[in-house]
Amino acid sequence: MELNQLLTLVKPEWHKAFLRFIDTGEAEETFLNYLNQDERGQKAVEMAFDAQASAFEGLAKELTADKIEAKRATASASQVASGDIARIVKNVLVLEPQERYEVLQQAASSLEASISPKQKSQLDDVAQEIGRAFSSAASR
Repeated sequence: MELNQLLTLVKPEWHKAFLRFIDTGEAEETFLNYLNQDERGQKAVEMAFDAQASAFEGLAKELTADKIEAKRATASASQVASGDIARIVKNVLVLEPQERYEVLQQAASSLEASISPKQKSQLDDVAQEIGRAFSSAASR
């Protein structure tokens, strides 16, 4: 319901107080006394608060949906990365040791040339994490 429609339910002398009340929740004692005695004013306040509650519900649903979608996207990206890493390691494992070393060196050079300085500082950490993860898997 539009604000102008709500204002038709409130006596004109109380329009400013009504708008302040639905906007801030604050009201003078005289306005509250008016509301206690005027059913149409009470109805306007009720309708305004219902509209605000509906708007908040809609916002909450949107935020929740966005959050769920972001989690799905992250999970999907994680699954893709995990599969890619596993596929690459399988391909490297079939190579002879010298060829494996050369392939890894080429990959490292190519990777270093294509990432940002911030990512370069994280590269060693990622390499160590990969090493720990594969060592752990190999020992099981």
